[in-house]
Amino acid sequence: AWQNGAAPAVSAARSAAPTAGGATGGADGINAFAMLMDPGRGGTGASSREPARSAAATTAASTAAPRAQGAGPSWFTALNAYVEHPERHAADIVHRDAVCTVIRDKFPKAKVHLLVLSNRFIPDLLKLTPADVPTLKHMLSVAQQLETKELARDPTLVFRTGLHAIPSMERLHVHLISQDFSSPCLKNKKHWNSFASEFFLSATDVLGQLETTGGVTIDRTRYEAVLKQDLRCHRCGITLRNMPKLKGHIAMCAQ
Repeated sequence: AWQNGAAPAVSAARSAAPTAGGATGGADGINAFAMLMDPGRGGTGASSREPARSAAATTAASTAAPRAQGAGPSWFTALNAYVEHPERHAADIVHRDAVCTVIRDKFPKAKVHLLVLSNRFIPDLLKLTPADVPTLKHMLSVAQQLETKELARDPTLVFRTGLHAIPSMERLHVHLISQDFSSPCLKNKKHWNSFASEFFLSATDVLGQLETTGGVTIDRTRYEAVLKQDLRCHRCGITLRNMPKLKGHIAMCAQ
């Protein structure tokens, strides 16, 4: 994420998960865990003095990702901050509602590269359950609306909406990415194959499988191999030797 081939079949089977919920349109930064543990605010050992939780605190708790005690922030968990503390990332957020938050990818791989994040914490696509169908549908609807806006600005752009078969960051997120792949952040084979191969799963296919079978599974060994395959133009399929040659080719390839 902070980093066309035909979309692969996605098979699925997953156990039930909590019912869908969502964040409200904002957050006031209250840390429910710190509130619980602070004796001065009615923490552990003083339940009779614990104040009623505000709506904002309840929202923060419902959107927050589970944390191991003592664990600090890292690239793997970095997306959580945009949902849990949107007030700290206003410059990066392009849309926010009760269900999802949309941000600009910090290391975009194309002219337009947006991430649609689920406000309710879902680790990744492999943890999707039937209860998550409305959430994923809404995320795709928002992606479609944003694609329409981007096309109004530049009708020459072509977009794909999808998910990585093996996500590199936690919290369910959908990529909306233009197919020009014109970006200095697109640097290596892994970057390219993450978005221009079958590793990039069609979001509508993922939704379809979730609705049909109740969950999503992938062949990890297969997709790890896809990341290592030769560089191929996503338009004409020609194989290129390295990234500079690939970038030079796709800048002119019209197929």
